[in-house]
Amino acid sequence: MLSRLLLVPVLATGALALSVAPASAHSGMTGSDPADGATVDVAPDAVTLTFNEPPQALGTEVAVVGPDGTTVSEGATTVADTAVIQTLAAARPAGAYVIQWRVTSADGHPLSGELTFTAATDTGVEETAGGSTHPEPGPIEETTVPSTEETVDSAAAPSEAQEEQVTWRWGPTSIGVLIAIAAAVGVLVFVALRLRRRNLGASNDDHERREP
Repeated sequence: MLSRLLLVPVLATGALALSVAPASAHSGMTGSDPADGATVDVAPDAVTLTFNEPPQALGTEVAVVGPDGTTVSEGATTVADTAVIQTLAAARPAGAYVIQWRVTSADGHPLSGELTFTAATDTGVEETAGGSTHPEPGPIEETTVPSTEETVDSAAAPSEAQEEQVTWRWGPTSIGVLIAIAAAVGVLVFVALRLRRRNLGASNDDHERREP
């Protein structure tokens, strides 16, 4: 009888413990990509943390620090079901990376932690002093600009053509025409003088005939 009385509290305590255990369980991280401590060929475009329950978006943040101490996480952290995703910048050098994360679990409790991974090679994209990325510049094509002398010669070309045209106008043919005109004028003057002398001679003969 006494043993039965002692068994009742034990069973009651066990039942209470079983009923409280599920309620006291919290959300937790079950995995990551890259895995904690892993070595990858190149740092991925994004890191993913997986939890046993969907975390809340409010208060969930992930920061990824590169080998040189600069933050390579870029953009806002997103929550997709039980996964928390954080994109990374285009320029990701080779070396050790640190993932610092903080999430708000489904029951409202804050969770945080830190993971590491190593990249064997870089992404091949250079980073400027301001943090922006750009590919290596290609060859620059040279543009030929006409010199000032060529421009002046082009502008002077019409004047030279006009000079040639003027020279042609006063060439040998034009001079021959002028000589012919002068000769014709001389002939006309000569004929006019002869006619005038002839008329004067005839007038004098008539005058002498009329005198007694």
